[in-house]
Amino acid sequence: MKITIVMGILIALPAFASPGFKNGNNLQILQLSGTVNVQCQAALGINTQTYVCNQDVASPSGVDVFTAGNVDADQVVLVATHQDGSQDTKTSSYNPKTGESGQIDLLVDSLFDRPLLAIGMNTISYTLNKGSNLVTQGSFVSTVTNGGVKQCPFGTITAQCADYSGDCDLYFQQYGQACLNSK
Repeated sequence: MKITIVMGILIALPAFASPGFKNGNNLQILQLSGTVNVQCQAALGINTQTYVCNQDVASPSGVDVFTAGNVDADQVVLVATHQDGSQDTKTSSYNPKTGESGQIDLLVDSLFDRPLLAIGMNTISYTLNKGSNLVTQGSFVSTVTNGGVKQCPFGTITAQCADYSGDCDLYFQQYGQACLNSK
């Protein structure tokens, strides 16, 4: 009977032993940088523009899900306390069947959304709720490091010269993997 109890405890622990992000709690930001010649059709013939493009890439990903195992909850609230003491909060649905939240922007910074994490050590306090009732809470650490600059190969693309941002996006779509594979 004692063995059954111990086994039951050991089997239950892994489902909730390590709350955190599915792809890992340690992330790295790399800055990709490269020069591209953009050839485009202009009124008087072909026009060529040269741009230096920069893009930050998060590894393993700037978007992830929070996992906590088999917890009967429907919402998770994540509060990240950054190394400098500032805080950012994200709230997401939580699926008790999969043990995962919805997608959370960890490092994506946009006009309408701030990233949860910052460079350095981030202490993440999580609260899992069902309705308005607290189910469980805890914390874990997520570290974001600066991976430096990766130089991308010189590229030539055909695009619209009037759209610098779009042209750089196209450049990184075509040459980004070569940047990531460079030493």
